[in-house]
Amino acid sequence: MSNPKENDSSAPHSPPKWLLPIGALACAIAWGSAFPGVKFLYRTSAEIGLEVTISLCLLLAGARFTLAGLMLIPLSKNLSSSLRRAPWKTLLLFGALQTYLQYVLFYTSMNYASGTLGSLLTVSGNFFWVILSPLLLKSPWPRPAQWMLLVTGAVGVIWAVAAPGAGAGRPVIGALFFLGATFCGALALIILQSLRKHIPTNNATCLSLLGGGIALLLTAFPAWGQFTALFSHRDVLYATLYLAGVSAVGFSVWNYLTTLFAVNVLAAYRFVIPIAGIILSTLFIPGESPGAGIYGGGVLVILAVIGLQRYQIRPVAGVR
Repeated sequence: MSNPKENDSSAPHSPPKWLLPIGALACAIAWGSAFPGVKFLYRTSAEIGLEVTISLCLLLAGARFTLAGLMLIPLSKNLSSSLRRAPWKTLLLFGALQTYLQYVLFYTSMNYASGTLGSLLTVSGNFFWVILSPLLLKSPWPRPAQWMLLVTGAVGVIWAVAAPGAGAGRPVIGALFFLGATFCGALALIILQSLRKHIPTNNATCLSLLGGGIALLLTAFPAWGQFTALFSHRDVLYATLYLAGVSAVGFSVWNYLTTLFAVNVLAAYRFVIPIAGIILSTLFIPGESPGAGIYGGGVLVILAVIGLQRYQIRPVAGVR
């Protein structure tokens, strides 16, 4: 006699084994490609005779994230209902931190520092999380060994900024903006822990990208007169569409993976993001060549993040 469970089509099925490595690696590599992608936009803008001002950088950012938000609308269920249910102050704060402030700082930093340095510093958000989580979420304070890992990560960041290699631009200023961006990202993750009790993560991300993108476009008003010249250029248009897709598809796929796999398993693939960013920036950004600080400091930073991974497993679930 057959087991009823064997004939129950509603019983949960294990996801295919290939889905985790293929999906997670695709997200990590795509996110890593954003660094040379943004640098490509800046270089192309200069080649067509436009001055790469902060306003122009924010115009590119606003176009990207507005498009990304629009791309996520078909993938977001009951979006209008979520908008009504969500506490509007929390939703506004999340959008301001995750998209607006984070990418004002990020796109500004990319105008000052190299893509390789920015790729490495993306993981500094993990360090901010470890410090902010006990303050704002009342999670346990780091143990002495974890404080040592934080110090190790800080030494790695200082080393990377001190010896970033060729094409580094103004690494100290760029690093400060990068660190500010990752700090805003870490705060946004904490806000999301409260927001996701009211609406799905994917819906919150869609609203954040769309609202933040529009706010970036409004902030870029001094560059509005260059909009036609900028986006009528095929390379700028295609690169912006690609970067918008990286944000929209990457968030959607990663959030889906978190419903299927343990977060500690997924976390291992997050370390591919800075590695991919450094490799792709070196290959595709003319004049960039990582120095000893990127390699040596990168080793220290990634080892520190790996050591802190167990501390972060629970709060980071479903947030990437």
